[in-house]
Amino acid sequence: ARAAVRAAEAAVAAEAVQPGTLVAAVVVAVHPLHAEVRLLSGGDGGEGSPYSGRQGRVHATEARDDDDGESGGDADKRGTKRSKKAPSSSSSSSSLPMPFAGLRPGDEIRAVVLGAAATPGGRAHGVLELSTRASLVAAAEREEREEAAAEASAAAAAGGQQQHHHHLPRASLRPRVALSSLAPGTRVRGFVQEVRPDGAWLALSPTARARLRALDAAADLESLRAFAESSGNAFLAAGSPVDATVLRVVRRADGGGVDVDLTTLPLSKSAAKDAAAGDLVLGFVKSLPTVATSNGNKNSSPAALGDGCVRVSFSPAPHAPVAVGRVSLCDLRDEWSADALAGLKVGTAVRCRVLEAAAANANGGGRKEARLSLRASDGGAVSPPASSSSAPLASLPASLRLPAPLAADADSSSLRVGDRVAGYVAAVGRPGAFVSLSRSLDGRVPLRDLSSGFVPEPAAAFPPGTLVIGRVAALVPGGKVQLTLRGGGVPPGEAEGDAAAAAGGPLGAAAALL
Repeated sequence: ARAAVRAAEAAVAAEAVQPGTLVAAVVVAVHPLHAEVRLLSGGDGGEGSPYSGRQGRVHATEARDDDDGESGGDADKRGTKRSKKAPSSSSSSSSLPMPFAGLRPGDEIRAVVLGAAATPGGRAHGVLELSTRASLVAAAEREEREEAAAEASAAAAAGGQQQHHHHLPRASLRPRVALSSLAPGTRVRGFVQEVRPDGAWLALSPTARARLRALDAAADLESLRAFAESSGNAFLAAGSPVDATVLRVVRRADGGGVDVDLTTLPLSKSAAKDAAAGDLVLGFVKSLPTVATSNGNKNSSPAALGDGCVRVSFSPAPHAPVAVGRVSLCDLRDEWSADALAGLKVGTAVRCRVLEAAAANANGGGRKEARLSLRASDGGAVSPPASSSSAPLASLPASLRLPAPLAADADSSSLRVGDRVAGYVAAVGRPGAFVSLSRSLDGRVPLRDLSSGFVPEPAAAFPPGTLVIGRVAALVPGGKVQLTLRGGGVPPGEAEGDAAAAAGGPLGAAAALL
């Protein structure tokens, strides 16, 4: 019953709302995206005004004119009267000031009524949507003065006084932004509503918001990192104004509206949708190889366990939809590292070289992912730089010194039985451990050959990214390579002594198992 009464009261109050009415209000609370106010008067300005005592809200998109520049004198632009309890503070000098910079609870403001609040909660409580844009308030005040003078003259001539409820014509009010009305290339101003590692949501009106992907806002690696580590970043502070361009408007398949993507980068005239081999692209680490087991048979491939690659979400061309590429464990660094994945985590900002562009599968089963490289020699980079974990490798005994890396495109034809090789563990399961030896070559280590001793939990002992040294035990028809890690390719007694000496420190169990 109480809810019904409130709804009825809200409906009656809504009928009394005249969009364009100039009102006076006092600020109750200030939030990043809106200010809560209580109306003091409006219309005729008297105690009996239908607006007196009503709740109002000024959304960030209606706080200032879009062409407001330097923020000095912001209070004056809003017609703010300082409360004695709320002394003024210095304003920001940013070219795009925060929407409510300098506004304090207790300040008195003049605003123009836009209508009932558009949000369900606002409508239910009879909250009014207001605007404090200087141009709109000034227009309302000018019209108010002109009409007051005209009414005074008319009243004097008639020997009486007429009451007046002032409101601007609806045509003077800026329509709220509707996503469906936007088109690519439209310039908009939004206010940061929510920040995620891969981008931000910007409020364009009280009821409309659009997405700004990090990849559509960052021109370099450090800017991309700012999104991934958004805490303390002034550009990404809640309520911050951002000028952007509509990049694309996508209608939802279910007919439930549209999604809008924005960009702060210059629009590209290129229609390219895929990255070409040799391109440098920015992206985020999407996923890392994880410890996994498989119930597959002994001939299972790494793909059945997870191929041991790092997945990167990247923009293949300026403003193109996000694509996913893969980075082999052997293409993460130029030098050997005890742990190829050290310092990497999901969400890390990266710059990659495209080694092989995405392409359609020959068998028609979708598209092959692009192959990428994070090697510094290829122009790749990680922000912040990943730790190398390579210092302990320099102190390994001579008998355990790492063999030279295989060529990036090496295959099994470059190997001979007995060759010492090094690589990174990609996955471990019932068939054994799969080791990345090069960009395009994996070797399989049967579980019995992981160590001279018994390994009770192979997947835990050899997590993805672990550096191992072994010998080629067999070359299997079809280009497959079988490895053994027993002894690391040196006499067993010498290997055991050296491995024991090398154990401990960052290499830890990996060195003990070489």
